[in-house]
Amino acid sequence: GPSLALLLHRAQEEKTQGAGRKTPVETQSCQKTPPKPLEPEAVASGMLIDTAKYLGSLQYNVWKKMLDNITVVPFSFDPNSAAGWLSVSEDLSSVTNGGYKLLTENPERFTSAPCILGSRGFSAGFHSWEVDLGGITNWRVGVARPRGRTPWNFHHDARSGFWYLYRLPTDGETCRASNAARSEATLGELGRLRVELDCDEGELSFYDADRRSHIYTFHEKFGGTVFPYFYMGATPVGALPRALRICPVRVRIHEDTPV
Repeated sequence: GPSLALLLHRAQEEKTQGAGRKTPVETQSCQKTPPKPLEPEAVASGMLIDTAKYLGSLQYNVWKKMLDNITVVPFSFDPNSAAGWLSVSEDLSSVTNGGYKLLTENPERFTSAPCILGSRGFSAGFHSWEVDLGGITNWRVGVARPRGRTPWNFHHDARSGFWYLYRLPTDGETCRASNAARSEATLGELGRLRVELDCDEGELSFYDADRRSHIYTFHEKFGGTVFPYFYMGATPVGALPRALRICPVRVRIHEDTPV
């Protein structure tokens, strides 16, 4: 048989040759294996999903959330009634007196004074709105009863179908009512004026919306449909026109309670 020296020589040669080779296991350990994508959790066979819980009120909840961010004005200004002095904003919610300009004549338009009506008339029920006076010191706010297709007359007072509060630049912190007595009320710094109209009771009330204090109430038989009525005096020389604005209100959802 082979000598011990020959066996040792062969073993040394095999060791030397093996150092330059990688076993299949070593080769596999050097390769990067891509991670497996995460899979959704499996639903056990026969399990029911509570569809009503997730979808039953989805449309209502989305609609309700949208309404939380929506505000609207109770009515807009009617540009067809605006006198030539007045300019109405594009969204019809504010008006300014920028000086007289010639407009197309129509029966609804005021011609003798810088007045304008609201777009919505009221003949029954309770209605309210707020007006931001914008720092204007010469204004009228109230309601008016149209005279069919007859042009508006020059005299705007309760006897001719105009019920309103008004303030003149010389009145300071005092305002007056358009009744025969020209009743006076002290205002202070008035920013927003709240108007409450009860057609059924025949009452037209005015409040300081910021202080929540009562100013004056008309007790009248309005005799038909009345429209919100506004007057804006001339802008002082050298001053920029200020806007009188109808305040927006937030939409509310009234939910029925099961019985």
